[in-house]
Amino acid sequence: MKKFSELSAIEREELIADAQAIMNSKAMKYVFEEAKEEYLDELIQAEVGGLTASTAHASMKVLAEVQQRLQSIINSGLMVRNKGRYRT
Repeated sequence: MKKFSELSAIEREELIADAQAIMNSKAMKYVFEEAKEEYLDELIQAEVGGLTASTAHASMKVLAEVQQRLQSIINSGLMVRNKGRYRT
């Protein structure tokens, strides 16, 4: 897999558009919120230090990581797009 900086301009634009579509998708937002609520409920009901608590916490971290990576793709793309606009 290529790094973001190694992608062609067309590949970057496609990736950015896909990431934005995912982040703006009502279905994806619903799925993420539903999963967060489920994991939070599991975490609240779990015994401190128990396997269920660890699993729920790890699952919540994965959800957050996916969202952060998608946002990172979008932000990186915007930085590349705007890079030339602010040169003096």
